[in-house]
Amino acid sequence: EEEVSSTAGDVPLLTHLLNESKDSKQDEQTGDAFDVGAHIDLDQRPQGDNNTDHEPPTNWRQACVCHMKALLHGKGAVLIPPGVFYFVLWAGFACTFPFLAVFLSGLGLNNTQVGLLTALLPLVSLLGSPLWGLAADRSGRHRLIVALCAIVGAACLNLLPYTSGFWHVATVMILQSSFLSATVPLTDNMVLHHLAANRGEYGKHRLWGAVSWGLFSLLFGFVITFSSWRWGLYGTLALEVVLAFCLLLTSMSTQITASLPKWREVWLILSNLRVLAFLLIVMVMGAGTQMIFTFLFLFLEELGADERLVGLSLLFTVSTEIPFFFFSNRLLATFGVQTLILASMVAYVVRVFCYSLLVNPWTVLPLELLHGLSFGAMWAAGIHHTRELAPPALQATAQGVFTGMYSGLGSSIGCLLGGWTYETFGPRILFRSAGVIVSVCIVLYIALERRALVDTLRKACRPESATEELSSTSSGQPSLQVVEIELDELEEAGVVQEEY
Repeated sequence: EEEVSSTAGDVPLLTHLLNESKDSKQDEQTGDAFDVGAHIDLDQRPQGDNNTDHEPPTNWRQACVCHMKALLHGKGAVLIPPGVFYFVLWAGFACTFPFLAVFLSGLGLNNTQVGLLTALLPLVSLLGSPLWGLAADRSGRHRLIVALCAIVGAACLNLLPYTSGFWHVATVMILQSSFLSATVPLTDNMVLHHLAANRGEYGKHRLWGAVSWGLFSLLFGFVITFSSWRWGLYGTLALEVVLAFCLLLTSMSTQITASLPKWREVWLILSNLRVLAFLLIVMVMGAGTQMIFTFLFLFLEELGADERLVGLSLLFTVSTEIPFFFFSNRLLATFGVQTLILASMVAYVVRVFCYSLLVNPWTVLPLELLHGLSFGAMWAAGIHHTRELAPPALQATAQGVFTGMYSGLGSSIGCLLGGWTYETFGPRILFRSAGVIVSVCIVLYIALERRALVDTLRKACRPESATEELSSTSSGQPSLQVVEIELDELEEAGVVQEEY
């Protein structure tokens, strides 16, 4: 009591002491019978309830049951770094999806059927990602849903060797896509929620997905070449099971306390012109990226490229993602979301126009260095911008919409429209047309976001303007934009740290 009275002004310490007193009373009531797993339901046990389900476990069987119940309710025991989730998730994808066309051809499908399935699967992702995100937002079981979708989707993939005929294969592929489409947006949402105030560190965790994609696609390329393509399916299932266990064991918090907004509020967000323009640009960039991913290697083969150049090209693209994800925090703080999205579109236009001028296939390697800016910057900025636009209780749904527009609808349009343009007019017209379409989007984006772009340029040229905005915000006046300022910039500007 003397400690509490002497530290009454220290709220955290007071709370800590009261919690210790509460815990000691509970220990006295239970006779200090604390066993493995007893802490799981101890705080939630109703007073006066003699039900044995709420009693501390007395043997290892009851302890295992308590732990399993806790895991299923999203109460893990180990804090696993978010980069581990990305590494395992994208490693599982890398075992199968770079070679998916080869797998489907091995099942007896012709090129037309393979192309149809390739275009159909992103449409399934367009519907699956937001629906699974909505289910996670309403239930609050983000980690459990990701673990379930990862295992079921990988298990569906492993049914492919036992199917025959186009419709059977199509059914299996639609099932796996409907489940696996939830893993990427929900993982992004969990990591961003876990990082909270340090959301700028997202890129440093996300880069491990690029690392595992490059390593495992190269590794399983050799495995499939010298053995059987079934090993790729086995690798995907094994790694997704590892991901599920990591998600269930981690103590990462994903609980959102905000209430669900009304549909009218959601409609006001979706009907906003700037939001619609952002979704349109996300879809166009997804279609353009899919065109490169699908048709660039075919074009290089026409120019005389071999498998060595294709492998080096993949290595160059993956290696450029890593630094952009690693420095995404500093890039977002310095240039802002709008500037990075604009820069990614400009880099894409330069990239595809240079593709259309290729004569020697080996000159594609320097151009692949632009992949980090055209994809990495777009993805990091888009993830953060989506979180800023969405209500707190619909974060997973919003990330599902973003992924569905980019990897779903955009990829499907890229496959269909790109395939028709490639067959009708050739690869050079395909890449030039993609560059023209993205150039139109650049003009539209500048027209809508000119104020934010000008403000970003002004702050980059005049650091003292950020100080003026900070002082106006602290005086009670509303601010149009949240500005992140590093401590060293504050010291140079002469701002007191306590005010910051």
